[in-house]
Amino acid sequence: MIDIQSSIPTISQYEELLSSELFRTMEEYSNNFLITNQLVLREYAAKWVKDPFHQWSRQWEYVYVYSRIVEHISRRSAGMNILDAGSGITFFPYFLKTKLDPVNILCCDVDPELNEIYDNVNKNRDQSVKFINFNLEDISSADESLDIVYCISVKDFSKIIDEFYRIIKPGGKLIVTFDISLDGAAQLSPEKSEFLLDCIYSKFSGNARVTDLDSLLSKSDIVTTNYAYKLNPNLIPMNKLSLLKSRVKSLIRMEPIKKYPYPLSFYCLDVTKK
Repeated sequence: MIDIQSSIPTISQYEELLSSELFRTMEEYSNNFLITNQLVLREYAAKWVKDPFHQWSRQWEYVYVYSRIVEHISRRSAGMNILDAGSGITFFPYFLKTKLDPVNILCCDVDPELNEIYDNVNKNRDQSVKFINFNLEDISSADESLDIVYCISVKDFSKIIDEFYRIIKPGGKLIVTFDISLDGAAQLSPEKSEFLLDCIYSKFSGNARVTDLDSLLSKSDIVTTNYAYKLNPNLIPMNKLSLLKSRVKSLIRMEPIKKYPYPLSFYCLDVTKK
C-alpha cells in the first residue's frame, strides 16, 4: 500500500497517489457506485456534489482514511465498529464494507432525507451499511463503543471532539481531514485550524503533530486548490451557478469579488484515544 503521511500532502506525493493501484481500485468502485445508484442519488447530487471521489482533496482524503483504517484493523481483531461522522452519502463506507468485512459501519448525518436514500442504496448493494440521523454534538452511540471514528472534510468540529472522545474505546482511532482557508475568508482559517488541532491533541495522542502550521502552509509544494485547478478544473466542485451566487452576494455586500478557485489546502491526521 502507498505510504500516505499525516499533515498536508506535497504535490509529488499527490501525483504518486494518482498513479497507485489503490487509487485506481477506489476510483473504479466509486464510478460503478454512481452508475448503479444514479437515479437514487440524482436529487442529492444536484444539491451537493455529483462525484465526491473526483474532488481535489477527497482523492487524497479517501485513500488516507482507508489506509489508516486498514493499519488499525491489522493490529486488532475482526468485527470492529466504525463510525462515518457527518457522512452525507458516498461510495466510501460501502467500499470499506466490501474490502474489510467483517466490520460494522455506521453512518451519521444531520440530514433527515438521507434515511430513505440509504435504504434505496442498500437495496442495490451486496453489502449494506447502517445510517442514523442525528447531530454530531449529541451522538447516540454509547460510551466507549466504537473502535474507529472518521470525519472527512467536515467544517469546524471543535465542539464535538468531546463527543468523539466519549464514544471511542481506549486505544481506538479518530481519523480527521479538514480544509484550511489560506486567506482566512472561509470557516477554518489557519488560526482556527491551529485551535482545532490543539483541541484534538488535548484529548488524543499522535506522533505527527505539526508545530508550525503557518510555516507549512507557506511552502510552495503543498497541494492547494490553485494547483488542483491547473491540474484539472473539474476537481474543484463549485458549479457555475454556485459561483455566480457567491459573486452576486459579494456585489450586494459591496465586497471585493474573490478570485476563483478560492485558496484552500487541507490537513489529514489520525490520533489515538489516550
